[in-house]
Amino acid sequence: MHFYSSTRDPLRTSLFQMLDSLLDDSDLRQKDKTGKSAGDAAFHERGLFFVHAAKIKPFRPTSGGNAFLREAAFGPGD
Repeated sequence: MHFYSSTRDPLRTSLFQMLDSLLDDSDLRQKDKTGKSAGDAAFHERGLFFVHAAKIKPFRPTSGGNAFLREAAFGPGD
């Protein structure tokens, strides 16, 4: 299960529940129960989106190496 692929995703259901409790006139959980596309539409109509980071290391030689990855994550060093 994943946030954008299942209405039963625990992160999705918990986030929608929290947003419903915090936002005026929010019915994300109810919309989500009618279908994933309805839940997605209601979520996006409120100007919300969900992004999460994944901790991965590129495996191709063209990835730039550790120094490049360190700078991309933390900014240029002194």
